[in-house]
Amino acid sequence: ARSVKAVNAWCRKHRHLSLPAQQAHLSRVLRGHCQYYGLTGNGRRLSQFRHQMIRIWRKWLSRRGRKSHVNWQRMQELLRSHPLPPARVVHSIYVTQAKLPWEEPSASTRTLGSVRGGAR
Repeated sequence: ARSVKAVNAWCRKHRHLSLPAQQAHLSRVLRGHCQYYGLTGNGRRLSQFRHQMIRIWRKWLSRRGRKSHVNWQRMQELLRSHPLPPARVVHSIYVTQAKLPWEEPSASTRTLGSVRGGAR
């Protein structure tokens, strides 16, 4: 909710900027959001955040002037010419090469004491 409010405040304050400038900033915000919250099982929430971002962007583009109403058809055209990145999961919770705590440590992870053969 905090991220959506931040996007809303940014779009309201910067609605006078050009479409490429707005698209560049919103793309960075969406990529950063996906980098932080993009865990396995969180794909639906990421898609919802992207949809809310598009909805807010459309709202503030519609309030640029008297004749600037942006309907959904026009917004789809804008998104084709100024696309936002897809919402995607970037971090997997399934680790494939992890060692379990009870397994033998590899040579690179041994402590100095274990290499010498014990305490003196």
